[in-house]
Amino acid sequence: MDPRPCLCVLLLVLTVEVALASGPKPKILVYSYDMPGFGRGVAEILQGRLGEQVELVVLEDPSELSALMSMPEVGCVVLAVMSGNEVKTLVDPLVAYFSQGGAAIGFQGCCVEQQVGRLSRDVFPAFGNATGSGSVKDGVPVNEYVRDASLEAFSDLPDQFDLLGQFFTYPANASKSVIEPQIAEGSRMVLFRDKKTNAPLVIGYETAAGSRSVSFTGCFVRSQETAKNYYGNLLQEPRFQALIGDAVDWAMQGSTRHAQHSSTIGEMVREEKERLDALRNHALSAKNERQRKKLIFLVLAWALGLIAVFGLLYQAFLRRTPRASR
Repeated sequence: MDPRPCLCVLLLVLTVEVALASGPKPKILVYSYDMPGFGRGVAEILQGRLGEQVELVVLEDPSELSALMSMPEVGCVVLAVMSGNEVKTLVDPLVAYFSQGGAAIGFQGCCVEQQVGRLSRDVFPAFGNATGSGSVKDGVPVNEYVRDASLEAFSDLPDQFDLLGQFFTYPANASKSVIEPQIAEGSRMVLFRDKKTNAPLVIGYETAAGSRSVSFTGCFVRSQETAKNYYGNLLQEPRFQALIGDAVDWAMQGSTRHAQHSSTIGEMVREEKERLDALRNHALSAKNERQRKKLIFLVLAWALGLIAVFGLLYQAFLRRTPRASR
């Protein structure tokens, strides 16, 4: 009998068992159109923090991001964008992804209502309609962060710190004063505010559907290496590394989308394992049946052979010819 079919079935079963044990690894999609180097730097920070438990995918093409967001293993989307033009074509796909219980991180380009509309309300509720400026310290533009709400996920950050930046967007009334917008659903928490204006700099948001997002209304950086707020300098700041890492941790831990899809995938894997187990058992049963039939055939062949031999012996030696009468 050819052993290859049984070996193939065994290999498939072992592959499925490994997939069932490990589960689907969540993907973190990091997107930046104007500053792909900034996106790669953010991905490196997250990879160093989260290690092999996640898969980082860096994207520069909005159409690729739109396509990949529908994948069930997407655990978080990080939009490292400074301008709303980078995400204008992604508003509807992002809103749909988030409404399914997704996790998302958005920089300033996601927070300006005039540029991205409902994205700045339904996913990143910054409602930004005004722009403020940070401070200049030692010739470097920075934003001064002061803690407002406390979350355990952000406990490794001090209550006050400075980060490289220049501008921030915030919700304002006609006189440009900071206001607190009313949201239709979910819980909106201002985690850190600007020290001088009280404008929100980091906003956490979660919905009853199990969606979570973090908005960075500041952290405004540029791509020119000669700029005082060059993005490479921000990537090297330990406070920023802690902030982006904590934000992704918090968003993913509360998001239900990946957990739901993982459960569905796990059930599919278990069903496939059961199917392959049945196939393996059927193959083994068929093998045993063939061996049984082969044994019966050999026994019958031997029996018929012995009968034939005894018949010949009888004809040759045992049977006597009767004598003729006189």
